[in-house]
This record gives sequence, structure tokens and C-alpha cells, in this order.
Amino acid sequence: MYTSFFFVKLFQNNSYDYNNVRNFSRHILGGNLFNFKKIIVPVHDGGNHWTLIEINFQGKSIEYYDSLGGDGRKYVIAIFQYIEDEYQKLFNRELPQSNTWSLITGRRETPQQSNGYDCGVFVCLFAETITRNVPPNFSQSDINDSTRIWSMNAILQKRIPSINWRYCNPFS
Repeated sequence: MYTSFFFVKLFQNNSYDYNNVRNFSRHILGGNLFNFKKIIVPVHDGGNHWTLIEINFQGKSIEYYDSLGGDGRKYVIAIFQYIEDEYQKLFNRELPQSNTWSLITGRRETPQQSNGYDCGVFVCLFAETITRNVPPNFSQSDINDSTRIWSMNAILQKRIPSINWRYCNPFS
């Protein structure tokens, strides 16, 4: 999982800037992000909203998750440009089969929040389901104080532990 600082630097002043992050993977990921199956990128969008991007190297896809329904096209394009630039830097050639990558934005089936304050909880739950390779199958009604505390702990521990829905879901 990348830190939110990564995307702030990558998309500084609302435009893509690889030079701001060209050494990021060396420090965070041991130098080669292409050794990973997936990378999760939290996005602090507009200063008051959190979204998430999943980079799936095995599936050659980049998917944007927004609990308020935004499409995030510019963010997904920026991440794909980063992958291409990083590949060029590491291997001194273009990303093979770059035209086979899927850039997925604004899916209708992405769970949506119905309030103005649970976007961080949704981002943590998106990350948790991605790490388990299951679709995000939850809704606002599944969010309660237990899931908010779980999310806060996940952020403070800088990792996404599995959630025990038996204790967090008020409807089980």
C-alpha cells in the first residue's frame, strides 16, 4: 500500500509530475513495484474526500473506487502514466503491451456512502476487500461505530487487517 503522500506528490497542483515521485518506489517498495501483484493507492481528493486506486499488475488493470460516485478518470490516467514512466526508468524500455491495460473509472456497483463523513471508512473497506480478492459487497448500512474504530486502527497501524463482519455488521 502506498501512502497518501505519494499521490499528493504525483498529482501536485492538479497535474501529473513524475519527477516528484521518481524515487518513491525505491524507498517504499524495495525498488521495483512490478514485483507486486497489487498496489493500493489512497487518494486525498480535494482536501476533504478520500478515494482509492487499485493497481492490479496480474490483471493489468487500474480501478478507481469512490464512495461518492466520482469517476476519477484523471487520477487513473495519472497512475497509468506513472506505471509507464516507472517501467521506462527501471528497464529502459516502454511498458510491454501497455494497450492491453484496463483503466476502470466510476463503476455503478461501487458501494456508496449516504453521509458526508464515512469516506475514510469506505476507503479502508475497499482496501480490505481488495486484499482478500473479493468484490466490495457492503453498504452504508454496514457501517457502525465498530467499523469506524476498525478503520481508525487500520490507519494508525498502517495496515489493513481482515475485518470480522460478525462483530462489525449491525445486521448479522
